[in-house]
Amino acid sequence: MAPQIYKPTIPDVPIVQHSLYSHLFPETPKFPADLPAYVDSFTGTALTRATLEDLALKFAQGLITKKKVKRGDTIMVFAQNSLCWPVVVFGAIAAGLRVTFAPPISTPDELKHLYLDSSAYVICTALPHLRTVIKMLQNGVAPSIEEGERRTIILPDDFNWIPGTPKTRAKNVPGLTTFTDILGFGKLEKPERFDGVDAEQETAFLCYSAGGPGQPKGVQTTHQNVTTVLDMISIGFPILKPESDRMLAVLPFHDMYGLVKLLLFPFMCGISTIVMGNFDPIKFCEAVQQYKATVTLVVPPALVALSTHDSVKEYDLSSLRVIFSGTSSVGGDLVKTVKNRIRPTNAPALQILQGYGLTETTWGTLSLNDESKYGSVGTLLPNLEARLIVDDRNGKAKTDDEVVDAKEGEQGEIWVRGRSVMKGYLNNPEANTKAFHPHTSPPPTKYTPGSQWFKTGDVGVVDRNGFFSVIDRKNVDQTEAKL
Repeated sequence: MAPQIYKPTIPDVPIVQHSLYSHLFPETPKFPADLPAYVDSFTGTALTRATLEDLALKFAQGLITKKKVKRGDTIMVFAQNSLCWPVVVFGAIAAGLRVTFAPPISTPDELKHLYLDSSAYVICTALPHLRTVIKMLQNGVAPSIEEGERRTIILPDDFNWIPGTPKTRAKNVPGLTTFTDILGFGKLEKPERFDGVDAEQETAFLCYSAGGPGQPKGVQTTHQNVTTVLDMISIGFPILKPESDRMLAVLPFHDMYGLVKLLLFPFMCGISTIVMGNFDPIKFCEAVQQYKATVTLVVPPALVALSTHDSVKEYDLSSLRVIFSGTSSVGGDLVKTVKNRIRPTNAPALQILQGYGLTETTWGTLSLNDESKYGSVGTLLPNLEARLIVDDRNGKAKTDDEVVDAKEGEQGEIWVRGRSVMKGYLNNPEANTKAFHPHTSPPPTKYTPGSQWFKTGDVGVVDRNGFFSVIDRKNVDQTEAKL
């Protein structure tokens, strides 16, 4: 029997074969140079698009000159959200590096696993996390104190490094390289290119998937994975207004969800991002009111807080027109309650939307732009295909003849295929064999984008209009979904 393959109703986007940096900073800019790209929510300090590009290229040159990095090396970011993040990430990509991340709450042992598994050398951190980094480096990672110091870059808690901002007294740590130090070696003239097959094969990001037993698995996300998903989202999420919308970022950049949807996507679309460290109901409301934020991404607990917190009604949140929720499904009753609390009757309509994705799919897979379909996580984004599988011989099926697809209305494990699906897990052939169909033993030596079905581990169902709903987890061996 032929496999039952679900396809998007939205036309596919063209697949580009260049670096993520080239995608974000085209030779002919699409948006004004003085447009604020990122704004600190607490001080109002802004990074314009032109200043960001200049600083990113300076950071790239400083890494090459001071830290002696070369194309293909790995740099780790271990810090909370801040205005430094886009400079570090974009600068590292311009230098041709892979960027990996660690949650700020990591213990020294957890950090050690991520650092060693990713083969990171340079680690960028802030003073509140320095003690964790030192303990990690001293635990058999760096051969000497001096070597540990050479590997570390301290991110600032001030804005002295942004031209035109009032200067304050900087906090320096003797012996350690600061972020400002790295900016002092000139500017990279030619960012590294990843054209053609390099865009398909070269890893841009290593986010770690924490779902399932055992240590987190490094998800290899290529330049083409990221550029493809950014273009997919721009078509599948068309309600944003370049140069007008303001995105409030309350989710961590170290997670694929926040990385793609908050750090990268708004910048590509010409939207200013207001940066917060984490979600707090009062600070969230203050930021929406002060900056007239129009769009935000949250997780369901934040919606629950907005539906119950006493202070919500004290703020003017009427500028918000889109709230996008992820990590678990949201019911219609909660949506209605949130709308009634934060939307005055005479204000423009507020949409609360959902979606579905995983770290392994570079987040974007399904998107719900229809508020009449609550309980669903939406329809397929372009450039993707999906199946619902009821039997794959306990993961041992090697051909489609050995796989049983779900019938109409029947539940099955969601499988997806497309150019935005990861290259594979780093240093983990066994996990790759379990995660992909068809699989070969040993796994293929070369990644072929979009050729294999990725098994999400999520059980779902699809209606006759193509709207998917996630019902349960099949197992705990893979990452949790980002609904």
